Amino acid sequence: MQTPDQTDYKSPEQIAEATRQAVRDVDGADAYTSGVEHEARPARRRARTMMDDLKRTGQRLREQGGHYVADQPVRSMVMAAAGGAALTTLMLAALRGHGRH
Repeated sequence: MQTPDQTDYKSPEQIAEATRQAVRDVDGADAYTSGVEHEARPARRRARTMMDDLKRTGQRLREQGGHYVADQPVRSMVMAAAGGAALTTLMLAALRGHGRH
C-alpha cells in the first residue's frame, strides 16, 4: 500500500523527470532563501546600529548618574526617596481602584 506522497514510477524517464523537477524545486528554494537573506541585511544592519547606540547611551547615562550622585549626594538621596514615595502612592492607588471594580 502506498502513501499519498509516493508515486509509482513506471519508467526510467519518469524517474529522471521527477529528479529534474526536484532539482528545479531545490534551486528555486535556494534562490528564494538568498533573496530573503539579501532583503534582511539592511534590517539587521539597522538593528545592530540601534543596539550599539543604545549601549553607548546607557553607558553615558550611567556615567552621568554616577557623577551626579558623587557631586550631589543629599539631593540625589532626596530625589530617590521622592521617586519611591511617588511610585508607592501610584501603586496603592491602583490597588485600591482595582478592588472597586
